[in-house]
Parts: sequence; structure tokens; C-alpha cells
Amino acid sequence: MSRSRWSAPAFPPSSSPPQVLNKIDLVPEGERTKLVNKLANALRVPKDRRLAVSGATNEGLREMLEACWKLTDRAQQPSEWKS
Repeated sequence: MSRSRWSAPAFPPSSSPPQVLNKIDLVPEGERTKLVNKLANALRVPKDRRLAVSGATNEGLREMLEACWKLTDRAQQPSEWKS
């Protein structure tokens, strides 16, 4: 997955949390989407619950935090993140 302006899906409070695939930076960029889909399909993770992240490159971290905020009913993002 490449970096994009993607908004985290809105999870209802009673729904399951997103499933996070970490260390995505270790997969070549051209193969990331295919790998995420392959693993998530094998684990039966719905498309709207998949997040690929990298702590090393910060890829996907914002989306993961937004999903967490929505789950904890704190959907306000920090002012320094507003674009």
C-alpha cells in the first residue's frame, strides 16, 4: 500500500476492531496490496477492517490512530494533524 489520504473506516462501537498488519515496510511497495489482501482473505478479515502499518516509516499509523479514536469515541484528531 502506498501512502495516501485515506480516511479510516467508521467502526460502529459494537463492531470488531481493525486488524493491523505491521512491518509493512519490509514488503516491496509493489507487492504490499497483494500480500495484505492474501493474508487478510486467509484470516477472513473484512476489507473494511484491514490496516497495514509501519512504525519505521509511519505508513498507515495515522489511519490506525483514527480507527482507534473512533473505537474509543474520541474522533477528534490532534490539531497539528489537521491538513
